[in-house]
Amino acid sequence: TKGGGEHENDASLSSSLVKQLLFISSSTSSKEAKAKAPPSHLCAMTSQNQILVWDLNRGVLIHTIEPFLPKDGKRMTLHSIASSSSSSKEEEEEGGASLYALITRKDKVIMYEYSMEHGKLVRKIKSGSLEDDDDDDEDTMGKKATYLGVAVGTSSLTHNTIYAVRHADHIRLMDHVGNKLKKLSLSLDDDEEEEGDKRGHGANSGNTPVIVQFSHDGKLLIASYSSTSLVLFNVEKEKQCGIIQLSDTQHSDISTFIQNVDILLDTTTTTKMKSETDNDDDDDDEAYTVVLTSSNGIAQLYQTTLSTLKKKKKKKKKKQICATT
Repeated sequence: TKGGGEHENDASLSSSLVKQLLFISSSTSSKEAKAKAPPSHLCAMTSQNQILVWDLNRGVLIHTIEPFLPKDGKRMTLHSIASSSSSSKEEEEEGGASLYALITRKDKVIMYEYSMEHGKLVRKIKSGSLEDDDDDDEDTMGKKATYLGVAVGTSSLTHNTIYAVRHADHIRLMDHVGNKLKKLSLSLDDDEEEEGDKRGHGANSGNTPVIVQFSHDGKLLIASYSSTSLVLFNVEKEKQCGIIQLSDTQHSDISTFIQNVDILLDTTTTTKMKSETDNDDDDDDEAYTVVLTSSNGIAQLYQTTLSTLKKKKKKKKKKQICATT
């Protein structure tokens, strides 16, 4: 809408599409407190390569961010925005939350960090390239760009910020200064890949929401492999620890896809598992509830742990859905 307040003359949102909405809490207290704190800002990424930031306490638009090249004023392509899932050392020291934007400049993938308070660029972090070999043309790189997504979390080991940037076939895991920690491969079992193809959702759909998300404790990372499947990673061990496929329901059809994901720490199940194993220090016993919201309005709940996948067998039991609402 046209809005009001300090930006009555800004009607840019009325002529563009909102591609992504993001609620941000500026709380710099504990991870648990930040997870429960009400959002202080709303950010919208538009089809006009803009990021609009509203102060929810005052109800006004406070920043309009437009990434561009300083030398010639040419805009770069904006693909995804993110904020930290919990407070890190950097946020506590700097006294405020940051907004992260994933951008491409020709074939280069760059993450821009902006101050939520001032709306100014803080720094740039390089995250690889769309061009894997010399044969990649512009059409191929353009297709690869549709898979780009970013998540920002807090390392459970160092309590520093950690970044995950999703590329076409892998996730680039980076530390708080932008150094690459690991290249995580995105893959499914043959049976699960075949099932996805039957429903019309292969690995290269590219036209549905790109999901990359850390749990609030920074131990679990979830990324979309296709429009109906997710790959789970144990961040500390830097290994894949599970796969979730969107289950068919009586309301599903071939166009149904994963719209949103929420990750909740299942403290009851975690306590039970630790008591059964008599090992309070085993982080692999951490249990999570993963909530998938699909495009047909149905939510599916799954339980998962950090236990890394064992050697694949020919017949592997699929992860079972535990609730549908």
